[in-house]
Amino acid sequence: MPERLALHEVLTERVAIPVDDGAPPMSAYVARPAAPGAHPAVIVAHELFGVTAHVRDVAERPWVELPHDAAGREAGFALLHRMTRAGTLADVGAAYEQLRDGGAPRIGMLGLSLGGHVAYLAAAELDLAALVVAYGGWIPTTDIPISRPDPTIDRTASINARVLVLVGGQDDAVN
Repeated sequence: MPERLALHEVLTERVAIPVDDGAPPMSAYVARPAAPGAHPAVIVAHELFGVTAHVRDVAERPWVELPHDAAGREAGFALLHRMTRAGTLADVGAAYEQLRDGGAPRIGMLGLSLGGHVAYLAAAELDLAALVVAYGGWIPTTDIPISRPDPTIDRTASINARVLVLVGGQDDAVN
């Protein structure tokens, strides 16, 4: 991967975020500006294969937190079929509250693939300033547990954020 110009010093760490669903704390990779003060925040919902080098590169800007971490291809597919709508919203809600409690004046969300579905679902429930969905899978279907009982796309009217959705016409998980 080519080196990129660092415009801001960014501090990274792994944290454990308590979630109000009785489960153990959620692991999160956090990148934040070294400069003091309140900074806008973006929750990044990773793709099916976890917090990869690419996802860390996206996160290491001066405003990002990643809510959950699934490792590897097999773990990703196993996670896909174990995720529930309630559990997913609890995880993202906990990340959102952590950022809000930390003084973030505005919170947006970026979702990649499965994370795009997670972000779309969360935007219907949370007061997000912005939503970007990149190749978000299964949003118009009930093929995976987080899209049940009703397709996530049916919640569109509840989204108050500014929205950008990026999809490919030949992506079977998107169509």
